[in-house]
Amino acid sequence: DKDIFLGTFPGEIRPEFVSEEAVDLIARYCSNTKVHIGAQSGADSTLKKIRRGHTLSDVWNAVDHCVDAGFIPVVDIIVGFPDETDDELLKTVSFCREVSGIGYVHAHRFFSLPGTPLEGRGSRDLIPEVESALGSLALSGRLTGSWNNPEIRFFSKVPK
Repeated sequence: DKDIFLGTFPGEIRPEFVSEEAVDLIARYCSNTKVHIGAQSGADSTLKKIRRGHTLSDVWNAVDHCVDAGFIPVVDIIVGFPDETDDELLKTVSFCREVSGIGYVHAHRFFSLPGTPLEGRGSRDLIPEVESALGSLALSGRLTGSWNNPEIRFFSKVPK
């Protein structure tokens, strides 16, 4: 009887901490069938700008370790970082498409959190190609989450 869950949303695991040993321990002691990996972006340049401390290579290694151990990888990403370029957004979409062929994507729209380097910064607008691609992945059942404008979802009153 295993009632322990580790590495499930909202407690995703940083990709550089997902190793063969880690997934073996999760398989042995936990009830998980999925492991959530906090990638945050599909563009190495964005990961560097936000000082994330890992690369896409680390994310793909984590995904491979999960699959090899029989887990379904769920990769968390954020879209709309303040200084994210259109090209970086499109790289993240491409990354999401690749991941969705193996596991799932959990997408979030950027909003600043107190005490972080991006505190007080707003989300950039998403280009139509990104909204369309994320919508298509959601309709296919391979992507969950909310990439809508966070001010509408979290901070505004519901329109009458």
